[in-house]
Formats: sequence, C-alpha cells, structure tokens
Amino acid sequence: MSLRGRTAIVGFHELPTRRAYPGRDTFSVLAEAARGAIADAGLRKADIDGLISSEVMPMTLAEHLRIKPRFTEAMTVQG
Repeated sequence: MSLRGRTAIVGFHELPTRRAYPGRDTFSVLAEAARGAIADAGLRKADIDGLISSEVMPMTLAEHLRIKPRFTEAMTVQG
C-alpha cells in the first residue's frame, strides 16, 4: 500500500533557538511545538492519527500530549 498522495506535513511551529530552557523538560518543549504546529494546520489534537518523534519514545510523548496515534515512529536525525 502506498501513502503517495495520502499524507502531508500541514503544520509547522518553531521555538526560539536556545541552549537550554530553564525550568522546562523535554516533553514541555515538544508539547509547545506540537500545539503550535497543530494550530498552524488548523487541526485539533483529535485529528492526529500518527506521531513521529526524535530522541523521545513516541508513545511516551503521545501520552504526554494526550493523543492516541495509530502510527508511531522514532527517528534519530540531527537538524
């Protein structure tokens, strides 16, 4: 089964580049980025059915975001 023409990146959100976010953990920073991207796309959390994350276990992140994806993947890429 091909996903060609059935998937798209539809939202984007960027946080200011910093060496550290004092008083915040990785999940809170990722959650802020996810909320911004979801809003940018004009979607709701309930619309999200997949999650790809980097350096964080995707199901742990999904639990933190309170979403229930049907597809998850973890990728280790830089940039």
